[in-house]
Amino acid sequence: VVALLSGTSDTIYRQLESDLDAAVKEEWFEDAVLLRNKLISLSDLLTRKQFENPIIIDMTPHQDMSIELSAFVKTCYGKDISDTNYRVECYDISNLFGQHPTGSMVVFEDNQYSKSQYRRFAIKTVKKISDFDLHKEMLQRRLKRTDWKMPDLILIDGGKPQVRIAQKVLDELGMNVPMIGLAKKPDRIIFPEHLLVRKPPARSSSLFRMFQALRDESHRFAKKYHKLLREKASGIN
Repeated sequence: VVALLSGTSDTIYRQLESDLDAAVKEEWFEDAVLLRNKLISLSDLLTRKQFENPIIIDMTPHQDMSIELSAFVKTCYGKDISDTNYRVECYDISNLFGQHPTGSMVVFEDNQYSKSQYRRFAIKTVKKISDFDLHKEMLQRRLKRTDWKMPDLILIDGGKPQVRIAQKVLDELGMNVPMIGLAKKPDRIIFPEHLLVRKPPARSSSLFRMFQALRDESHRFAKKYHKLLREKASGIN
């Protein structure tokens, strides 16, 4: 309370982030969930305190993103991608009090949303599961699908813990797919720790706005499926 009132809340935030990162690294997921919830509460409090307005994202679906995206992937990952045949996949989860945990994958391909390739993931075999477990299982199930086209870039809705888990899945499967996270409040790019070059796009750039729009689309898609499962479970037609 003293730190919040004295304007040094950033110290608390950084410490919680560090503790969360350590908990995920050790796979103490129950502790990680508690720390994540504290971070969310603190972020909400700081947002209200600073009277920040939400950012409105307006992205033209057919805007040509190939040049910015190619430059970003080349600079940070040293990989070339096609200007006319690229694919970005974004992942999000919806997990309300552990009930009906679901995940979503949305696809942005060749300058437009490819809704026919959107996919949903429902977890049915685990009674108690954390957001971090769900991220891990969702990515494992998707990346093992060799009949699906592999993405040129993976975008995770989340911060350092989610990116760490995603990178662990990629490493375990022996895959070298460029991957980033998009953390909230404020929106910012999170890179895997092993990257030597970490050059995020400017927040005002079309590429950054595309990442935000994809995050919002994946969130909408996950929530829609989660709502459907809840209604089926409660007998609502």
